[in-house]
Amino acid sequence: MAFFDKVGATLSSFGNDVSNKTKSMVEVTNLNGQLKNCEDSLREYYREIGKAYYEKTKDAPEEDMIPFFNKVKEAEEAIDHLEASIRRAKGTKICQNCKTEVSLDTVFCPNCGSKVDDVPVDNTATEAVLGKKCAKCGADMKPGAAFCVSCGAKVEEESTSAE
Repeated sequence: MAFFDKVGATLSSFGNDVSNKTKSMVEVTNLNGQLKNCEDSLREYYREIGKAYYEKTKDAPEEDMIPFFNKVKEAEEAIDHLEASIRRAKGTKICQNCKTEVSLDTVFCPNCGSKVDDVPVDNTATEAVLGKKCAKCGADMKPGAAFCVSCGAKVEEESTSAE
């Protein structure tokens, strides 16, 4: 019987070791997850601080920050250029008031009703919905428009009554 007692004790000891190592690995995994979350938060805080500092001091940066500010300005200009190229390729422009993307032939923003800056008009870009016209000027209306793109009139919603 001593042999079986010894084997049982060895198996029990081995089981406890495995259990302890498993608990330790789970704890390390949890702690690593918490560490990653903290590091991600810290990076986000640094990013927010950097952006706030840049916005606050971009007109008069400290001497040692000028190279970094120049890189930010270059990146912003590249983004603006690429966005303009994308809009040109899509045949759209941006309403300066509400920043809605509209077709090049739009005179008044369908979202806010503001007059949209003049850009060369390409009438082939109009995607009119057949049968729906502006009550004020008769222009074809686009789906979901709140304002007419030709005259700026607010779109009147058609009332549907149960018959």
